[in-house]
Amino acid sequence: MVRGLSVGLPALSEQPLQHPEWVAAGYDEPFITSYLKSEGDSYNHPNAAIEPRIPGIFQYYSIAEDELTKIYAGSVSAQAGADNIAAAWEKITDQIGRDKQIALYKASLGLSA
Repeated sequence: MVRGLSVGLPALSEQPLQHPEWVAAGYDEPFITSYLKSEGDSYNHPNAAIEPRIPGIFQYYSIAEDELTKIYAGSVSAQAGADNIAAAWEKITDQIGRDKQIALYKASLGLSA
């Protein structure tokens, strides 16, 4: 599955994003300037929803993307797709360790475990 641009969001709070590297890689300068500004604004917004930094995050995403593709293609109902995602996410969470995931997620938000 094709994915959009992905930047290391933690870097957004540590240093301003620079676009010369992106332009050198072939991105249109007005586009990448606007994109990186949008990413920075989103990350630094007081209501920001930051990507969870937990083991297995890309497994969770992959399952969701696969099931959403089936829903959009009409091969499964929205409810069946949602149920499939939930079941797969439960399995991943159990394999990694539910308590461990909760503790790591809280830590990533700066909350005490």
